[in-house]
Amino acid sequence: MAVAKYKIVRKCPVCGEEFFARTLESWYCSPKCSKVAWKRKHDEEKRQLELDKIVSNMPKSKEYISITEAYAMFGANRSTIYRLIYMKRFPSLSQRKEYDLYARRTNESVSVKTVSA
Repeated sequence: MAVAKYKIVRKCPVCGEEFFARTLESWYCSPKCSKVAWKRKHDEEKRQLELDKIVSNMPKSKEYISITEAYAMFGANRSTIYRLIYMKRFPSLSQRKEYDLYARRTNESVSVKTVSA
């Protein structure tokens, strides 16, 4: 690694502290922040693999999807899905304190179907 000939002031993306980069490739203020960033990236990749696994294991002819399946398919946060159900943007069934979203699969995409009450 080449050492910078001039002072480069950067802001650490983990802790937000400003620091002088020792090399051109320095993005974190300390090894601790570098490890935290690596762990976050690794955890995000692991979470994405789990969501992909949930989506790939879903049967193609399913009329209702669970909150977990909707979370995996749409990529929205769980609280967002619950908020949309509460606002009646997503039609749902309430069973055993769980919600199932009424959805119709079309080829590879999922479209949420409105149900008139």
